[in-house]
Amino acid sequence: MNQMMRLKIIALGLVIGLVSPCIGALAFTDVPADHWAYPYVEKLVTKYQVISGFPDNTYRGDKTLNRYEFSKALVASLNYIETSQKVNLKAATVKEIQFSDVKKTHWAYPYLMDLVSKYQIISGYPDGTFKGTKTLTRNEVAVAVAKALGRVEIAAKSPVKLKAVNLTDLPATHWAYPSVQKLVSAGIIYPYEDGTFKGNQEVSRYLLAYILSNFIDYSVDKIRAGVVAPSELVNRSLEISSKPAAYVSGGMGNVYENDSGTNSWMNLNASASYGDIFNVWRFSGNYEITGKYSYNQINYMVPSGGGGVSGGVVGENRFELEANTIHPLVEFYGISGKLLLGLKYFNLNNPSAPTDFTGFNAGLATSFKALGRRLLARAFYSYPVSRINVTPSVLGQPNQLFDYEVSTDADLFSYPVLLGLTGEIMSLSGGSSRYYNALFVRHFLL
Repeated sequence: MNQMMRLKIIALGLVIGLVSPCIGALAFTDVPADHWAYPYVEKLVTKYQVISGFPDNTYRGDKTLNRYEFSKALVASLNYIETSQKVNLKAATVKEIQFSDVKKTHWAYPYLMDLVSKYQIISGYPDGTFKGTKTLTRNEVAVAVAKALGRVEIAAKSPVKLKAVNLTDLPATHWAYPSVQKLVSAGIIYPYEDGTFKGNQEVSRYLLAYILSNFIDYSVDKIRAGVVAPSELVNRSLEISSKPAAYVSGGMGNVYENDSGTNSWMNLNASASYGDIFNVWRFSGNYEITGKYSYNQINYMVPSGGGGVSGGVVGENRFELEANTIHPLVEFYGISGKLLLGLKYFNLNNPSAPTDFTGFNAGLATSFKALGRRLLARAFYSYPVSRINVTPSVLGQPNQLFDYEVSTDADLFSYPVLLGLTGEIMSLSGGSSRYYNALFVRHFLL
């Protein structure tokens, strides 16, 4: 199989993975699509069906959560994990407990019995009451979800890899610290930007959606794969959140161009990116600004003074600046698809035929499951709309670019990274094409 055929297969597989029907969209009147919690509420309501809204078609995300409501949602989350993954998360023995303030006819009674007796995750008070109408704090929810995660660790036969968590308002001696540390290590919840956890803050239905959707995602991946890399960078790369991201990448690969005889393994590349959420009018999503540099060795064919063609291998510095936006598009059977739109400035600096262009980017980004791992894939076209520098080249000028990338979570010397393959098909105006391929390592700074 030649290189062109391999690239076509990669592109075709990406398109097939992305063109999928979308599940029912979230329709609560009080949760707009640009709300930070929208993707978590949508997932918890439409995909996992763990929680629902109110009869007036509202979600009431700012409403605080009591022990009854939380019990029902957590049991539904555990039931989903058990059913979808065909595992048993219940305790080995049933622990019968009755509460003096919860009658068997109470709507929450079955959920309490499951959570208290079968899963043995929460308990009542010393006076024999459950106090179901009492609101829950972040500390209390963290302890309960961490215990639920403990059931998942047993089923997956793989503990969460703990990392140091320093919180200014939650010392390591606090009763909730081990639970908070576990959830932060698993990426289920994060501290505030000022380094606090605010454990005494009451939990809202928005925060519930955030925590439980992350808990289910992590648990499903952990059970399927046996071990989930602590980085979870694939999900981080596509996440719509209010937390900014910054990362650096580096790699090495091949440049191939049949018409000029170029077949060099001196494709060295590096890049740096920064991204965050944006909301403009009715549009929302992630933006990402990326600077790229690569060094290549290219055999350029240019007109000679005598009317013929001369050529030679030259070192080429390539500079790129991209500003891309990513918008939610598809969520179907574990495939998360997003629309990528943006701008690119592209410059090839060499002594034979330097050139550049400014153009539009349009493509797709997705994450999906394959071979027991979560993969991130991106592909987009760049089409030039203006040029500043055009110099002679027998094969022509870059006419359009097709960039693609596939990566997965990994640990490299105990550092969470993305490992992957990136490539590009460059169409030249003379009718030929150039192919770039490189392996890369990406480390997140934020």
